[in-house]
Amino acid sequence: MKSNLLDFSKFENSNSKFTAELQERGGNITFSNSGKGGNKKFFNLSLETFLNCLKDIKTHLSEFVGHEDYIEGEWRNLGSKYFNDGPANAQITVQTKPMFTTLSKIIMWANAPTLDNINPEQYINLELSNLDKAITQLDELTNKFKPDTAIENEVTKVSSNSIRDFALMVFEHFYSDNWDALLNESQTRESTISGKKYIIYDHEWFKNLIGKFDKPQNKESLSSANTIRFFEKPIYINEEQYYYFTTQWNANGEYNLSFINLKNFIESKFPSYILTQEDKNFILSPKELTRKQENLKEAFADWLFNLGKYKRVYKNDPTVLIEKLNEFEKAYENDFGISIFSFPEFSLETIINELETNIIDVNTVIGDIDKRTVGNESVKAILGHNNYIKFLKELLSKKHEQDLKSTNENKEKIKQIDFDLSFFNVDCKNSGLNYKPELITRYVSSLVTKPFVLLSGLSGSGKTKLAQAFAQWICESEEQYCIVPVGADWTNREPLLGYVNALNDDEYILPENGALQLLIEANKEENKSKPYFLILDEMNLSHVERYFADFLSVMESNDKLKLHSSKNDKGIVPSSLGWPSNLFIVGTVNIDETTYMFSPKVLDRANVIEFRVNKKDIKAFLNAPKEIDFTNLNCNGASMGEDFITIASNKEFPKTDTTKLNDKLVLFFEELKKTGAEFGYRSATEIHRLYNQLSTLENAMQEDDKIDIAIMQKLLPKLHGSRRKLCPILEVLASLCVEEKTDVAKDFLNNKETLVFKGNEKVLYPLSLEKITRMYKGAIDNGFASYAEA
Repeated sequence: MKSNLLDFSKFENSNSKFTAELQERGGNITFSNSGKGGNKKFFNLSLETFLNCLKDIKTHLSEFVGHEDYIEGEWRNLGSKYFNDGPANAQITVQTKPMFTTLSKIIMWANAPTLDNINPEQYINLELSNLDKAITQLDELTNKFKPDTAIENEVTKVSSNSIRDFALMVFEHFYSDNWDALLNESQTRESTISGKKYIIYDHEWFKNLIGKFDKPQNKESLSSANTIRFFEKPIYINEEQYYYFTTQWNANGEYNLSFINLKNFIESKFPSYILTQEDKNFILSPKELTRKQENLKEAFADWLFNLGKYKRVYKNDPTVLIEKLNEFEKAYENDFGISIFSFPEFSLETIINELETNIIDVNTVIGDIDKRTVGNESVKAILGHNNYIKFLKELLSKKHEQDLKSTNENKEKIKQIDFDLSFFNVDCKNSGLNYKPELITRYVSSLVTKPFVLLSGLSGSGKTKLAQAFAQWICESEEQYCIVPVGADWTNREPLLGYVNALNDDEYILPENGALQLLIEANKEENKSKPYFLILDEMNLSHVERYFADFLSVMESNDKLKLHSSKNDKGIVPSSLGWPSNLFIVGTVNIDETTYMFSPKVLDRANVIEFRVNKKDIKAFLNAPKEIDFTNLNCNGASMGEDFITIASNKEFPKTDTTKLNDKLVLFFEELKKTGAEFGYRSATEIHRLYNQLSTLENAMQEDDKIDIAIMQKLLPKLHGSRRKLCPILEVLASLCVEEKTDVAKDFLNNKETLVFKGNEKVLYPLSLEKITRMYKGAIDNGFASYAEA
């Protein structure tokens, strides 16, 4: 932080009565009085003011020499006579010792460690060489802060039509002389790129902002997945460490590394600047304020007169009132170190806070003025809650409205592109998530087929991570997804939908897990083009049919979830909510002694995707284990969110020949019927929809592969039963998954050797046949088998 550039702490201890500290921005020193009598106050003067004091001391050095020891009357008179800087002259007459002490500390700082043993509250070193050194160093330090306020005459300081180049230029503009300030505000963590370890700096506002390497890098070493992640030229080299700035900026959207986030950060950190986007150009410039914003006194005077206040007192002339406000301003700054009409040097929030917290009493200069006025003309009345503070709050409210309008306009300008699943595959790999492309295609195709998907399989096999990864990737913000761990004690809908407070009918208790809040947001008209994800982790820890019954019903009926009977909303909760087309619910499923099996009612409504880990998978992982870095996924696919919703909502598909699919479904129907696991019209419709969505997302997929996925996800999940009941059916189903004249019992079901399904020329549907084979062997060994346990 910039305060590291001027640190007075080593000149202060527990016995020090006066403190001083350089503020992080703006180039101001805040210093205190002794707090004698329990009334400690702080004052604020610029570095330039203190620099002017040192220059004045040097100019009149002969007058100051001999007064190195502090004597209050002598220093008050010297400062009043020779300090030409207005704020300094005012302060030295009423806060003499705090000013003397701070000036002494500045000279000590510039000459450290030579003068470290001096007590700055009692002595100031005025040797010419030491004074010259202090002036030189303080002048250099003052220049470092000039970017905050000094560029008033330039229309545009930084401009580029490339967001990534613009972002780099903006950070160089403010931090090129002091990158350590930015680094000190950031957190570090290890990461890898192209197999090499490096350190990532995550700023409070920006993740993955800067990468630190122990040697120079080139384009190839700074790239992954054919994308360069950092600028090739380091922004900073220090102690043989090389710092590179990220290139991963987005022109649109509210992402971590986006124009809107950069705008919010810079305008918050450096309030005299504004970031704008005109056509395709990004621009950083000094804030252009209206005349009334530049002169709050004039604006405030107009505001008072428009309300009919003080016209008679100030002769119906705003300039007379402004003269009085000038007097108030000088006195207030003298007492409290802040100019209450200096906007944007001080933010409106800061000025309001100062006015509401500072106490005007008889011991202050402004208090003396207040004592000489009465009633509505008093300082307290004019600067109080009914007048100046009210005026500032109205101005602040308008500013917030303008900022919100600007933010909404930027949101509306988000450029949407066509959905492309290959980008998600690449980003998963860059994040350390090694999912097979086929699995990702099945998952996303299932989501756009029907917004209820179950992920089943081995604990720790990546079910929740996949759901989380895709949600983070395609959502614009964290508000669009919610991961809810299902409790073992859920017996009704309240953990997801909340309830009306029995003791206060006007209050609706929302669940703390955020599920209902997510549902409310997804239903808002302005969010219809954004995807929302409710991820229910370990969904079968409780009976799904109990706590999820309302959802299962409205999923098919297109009815609404009834929340309460009142005609009016209870807080943010309406009486009912629908299941909007942009809401996707994903449940993860583990099978053990603590969980419950799903009923056909649940399985019939979902696509069930099984996660398995084989020997090849675990061996590859153990050879190169990776930490998962979800920051490489955040919002990267948000520009495709609208098209993703469009694909999910589409009901019309090109006509295709589905004869083979239909024939195979009829054969499976006949066999499944023998166990009571046949499917109805709904499942048949959804199978056709899944078939078409697989073609939409992966048009090169073979017909047999699409049929295989449909069998695996929609037909087999309901299969379960005893050996006697199940094995004959499984034998027939297995025969439907292979070429004719294949002895399925010999080659697969009863074969004890290691089997190869995918790539086997005898096998039509490898996913389904592998599952059927496991179920068959499970039934033989255990006397019972089910889809979930095989």
